[in-house]
Amino acid sequence: MRRGVQSPLSASQRLTRGFQRLGLFSSGLLLISGSVLALVNAIGVVKSAKKDHDDQVSLVCAQTALMTRPSSIKSKYPNLPPGYLAEDEQVPLAKLGCSELSWTPSAREVLNASSPRDFSFTASFLPRLAFGLTATLAAGLLAYGVVRAIGWVIGGFLPD
Repeated sequence: MRRGVQSPLSASQRLTRGFQRLGLFSSGLLLISGSVLALVNAIGVVKSAKKDHDDQVSLVCAQTALMTRPSSIKSKYPNLPPGYLAEDEQVPLAKLGCSELSWTPSAREVLNASSPRDFSFTASFLPRLAFGLTATLAAGLLAYGVVRAIGWVIGGFLPD
């Protein structure tokens, strides 16, 4: 063979090379779209966890307000002594200064509230993002392998 002149590829080699490119393209699309979805999902989980944390903080604030200022909310039942609330009564958190929203949990929810741990963005975000990216990587590798295997099988039937 002379320098600079390459022998032409056989049909099965061209097909295999085409399926390799197709596999890279499909796995690349999966990796990009999966990474974006994993990021969006992780951000959604963080927002939900932050809202739950803030709601728990509001309940603990209301609990403290009811304990320190028992007459701040009047019961809807006239036979209860001042400062007491029935478990089914609604507690307006905005009136107690514990929330800017018009959320009114029951007195049972307020009295059973416990102090939440400090909120951590990374503790909520990173595990969900890592899981999403791992699943995306596995799906991308699987797609690449399947497309390459299809090309290999079809290429085996072509004459050289």
